Amino acid sequence: MKGSLALAALLLGLFAMGCEPPETCDELAPRIIEMSEKNQDDHKGRVLKLYNAFEVRRSDSEFVCRGRAKWSRGDESSVEFYWERDQDGDAFIGYRRAR
Repeated sequence: MKGSLALAALLLGLFAMGCEPPETCDELAPRIIEMSEKNQDDHKGRVLKLYNAFEVRRSDSEFVCRGRAKWSRGDESSVEFYWERDQDGDAFIGYRRAR
């Protein structure tokens, strides 16, 4: 399940959101929730809420947060959610189960 969630977020959930990284995890969280709603998979559910988020790492090309996700299936899990910029300058967001 962990691999399939990461793959689903990567393949279905990443989308361009601008060139500048978010300032805080609280600024990024609503974008992740919106992305999850748009790319909902009935089997995996969607992210309803992200809470207790904190910054894990930041660079010019990456901003990573970790927190708890409340899922539409009723469960909760630790997740990482992120903003990243590729070598062409395109920016993306995504999420995956935390390791």
